[in-house]
Amino acid sequence: MTSAEHAEYMTQLIELMQEAKRGVVDLTAYGTGKVLRDLILELKPHLEQVKPAFGREPYLLRVYFGEPDLHDRKLLALMVAAKAPRTAGLASQTEHIDEAISRARDWEADLTAIRASL
Repeated sequence: MTSAEHAEYMTQLIELMQEAKRGVVDLTAYGTGKVLRDLILELKPHLEQVKPAFGREPYLLRVYFGEPDLHDRKLLALMVAAKAPRTAGLASQTEHIDEAISRARDWEADLTAIRASL
């Protein structure tokens, strides 16, 4: 990732996380977010200028969040991941989603166990 891509992604991620906290992420087909498996939220920042760098298209950044039932109006950051564009990145994206869901379930199980022990 070039320094310009990094800077643009960071600016967009800050804005998207604020939108997620307010519950106003665009979840339409070409929006900036997507609910996955009725469990986690994927935030999808988009670079304004897509310029090939180092002979390849820029990787796409994804951030995965959960909204724990135990904590109303809180977002739990589960994973930040980069994937190759188009179909080349689908397999790794699926792995990222699976890992984020696993982390969400582990977090909830750990918190439930802690509460039960109190």
